[in-house]
Amino acid sequence: MPQFVRLFFGLAAVWLGFAAGAGAQSVASPWVDQERAQTRLLAAEADGRMVGFVEIKMPEGWKTYWRNPGDAGGLPPSFDFSKSENIADARVLYPAPKRLSDRAGETIGYEERVIFPVAFAITAKDKPVQLRVAMHFGVCREICVPLEATHELTVPPGIVGPADGALAEALAHIPRSMSEAKPGDPTVVRAQVESYEEPAQISFSATFPGGAKDADLFVEAPEGLYVPMPKRRAGGDGETVTFDAAISSPAELKQLLGKPLKITLVGSAGQSEAVVTVE
Repeated sequence: MPQFVRLFFGLAAVWLGFAAGAGAQSVASPWVDQERAQTRLLAAEADGRMVGFVEIKMPEGWKTYWRNPGDAGGLPPSFDFSKSENIADARVLYPAPKRLSDRAGETIGYEERVIFPVAFAITAKDKPVQLRVAMHFGVCREICVPLEATHELTVPPGIVGPADGALAEALAHIPRSMSEAKPGDPTVVRAQVESYEEPAQISFSATFPGGAKDADLFVEAPEGLYVPMPKRRAGGDGETVTFDAAISSPAELKQLLGKPLKITLVGSAGQSEAVVTVE
């Protein structure tokens, strides 16, 4: 399991350490049941620190969204922990998503079940943590439904058990930065403009150790800008592949030049994130 200080990209905070006793288990709030989704809030120990988890379960065939819902649109999830007690900060982490297609087009998200880990900065390590979250999210099949839920969970110090099973798997699928990449994690090779004129286009090349059969790449632009979902280019040498993003116009391309673009790479052997600029 990755070290949490690395996953949080140097988050400077005071963390709560738990000494999990023999037989200790994760703690969880009751499920909130809705017609098309169930949600709950959990807490467990990972690498000596308390970690929160928000779990969403959906019926077969239903999906929910990543923080960038993709070209066809959708409602990205939002999580408000501001009414919690004994925490100074809460950071929701997004496991590597999938490219999903339906009649409306392509989206980015998760099918049937997803668990979002939450990193906490704890104020007083010897006191209980009172977690409160208000969440808004959308689920879709043939129709899309906006949903909301609230959860509360009290976590006494020293008794929470380890994050294992599905919780450990969610942690393992958080993309790592290039500086903390593991041997199986993908790496950005190049980001460049392929065409400045219509049709304007940016290309992103990346290497996926072990093969790129199921590899994918997602791009997030600064607020107010958007990069359409890149399409995988045919060919490649087996590990290095290129994805092309068609930009709506040369004027929109010009707005993207020099701006930080966040790239999320998802491969069969690992997942990673990088920030690039295209000149």
